[in-house]
Amino acid sequence: MKTVLSYRNVLSVLLALTFFACQSKKDGSESTNTQQQTPQFSTSSEAVTQGKKDLLELLRTNPANGMNLNLQLVEKAQPEESITAVDIDFQQFLKADSLQSFRSLITVEKGKITPLYADGQMVTSINTRIDNGSWSVSGIKDLVIESELSEMRNNIQEYRNAEIIFFEIPNIDAHVFSVNNNGQEAYYSNYNGMSLSKALAPNELLQILKNEALAFEREYGDQLKKGKLTK
Repeated sequence: MKTVLSYRNVLSVLLALTFFACQSKKDGSESTNTQQQTPQFSTSSEAVTQGKKDLLELLRTNPANGMNLNLQLVEKAQPEESITAVDIDFQQFLKADSLQSFRSLITVEKGKITPLYADGQMVTSINTRIDNGSWSVSGIKDLVIESELSEMRNNIQEYRNAEIIFFEIPNIDAHVFSVNNNGQEAYYSNYNGMSLSKALAPNELLQILKNEALAFEREYGDQLKKGKLTK
């Protein structure tokens, strides 16, 4: 499975965001180039602010949008933490016998996941991505990631003051979260029955995920090389 920031994009939302971005332009341009239509910002925080504005406009103009979001809660919702999403060197991961930190596998920061909270609950989340130094909104309301973050926030004491990095292991769709609090790093995953409330040592997690990834490579490697894998 290809590792992308817009893990489970709600296509209708992205199209709506593009629509509103185009409508807000005063130059009358009718360009169909999505890259040109997507607003660019110097920071992720600025992109999140714009994403929230676009989401509110969508909720106000199209109440029957199917997103199941409360307009009043979204209006009040504010970001508290921001999770860094990264790409890893998958071949280095497969070859590794041990790891002191998953950070050694990072190739690039690809974006951030920013939950929005109101009245003590997570209302939604906004994903941003960085390209050539510029930030843009890449997705809204990823229910899977939101559920995982909520579980960790409710069960891990160090979560709220920590630096959090999100790793997605290619092919096996495993999510790994690094929670770093004052230099003390712990790893969490709910892959294959694991618990997001129980910290795992990096080497223990490496061996579990590596074995799964190697099994996937053995079974589907030829299809992956030929670009014919549909699973």
